[in-house]
Amino acid sequence: MELPEWTGNDMAQAVVDLSFRFPQGQLAVVNALDENGLTFALPRAPREYCLP
Repeated sequence: MELPEWTGNDMAQAVVDLSFRFPQGQLAVVNALDENGLTFALPRAPREYCLP
């Protein structure tokens, strides 16, 4: 499990996603500002990784 934090300079700054890595790929639950979203790709920059 990873907790990538958005570090961009916009209204989503400091939002933390929840990301799970599996042998077949990755699943991330991301904040889409007004709703949650799912992505199966690696998170894009700018993100920093927090320790769980």
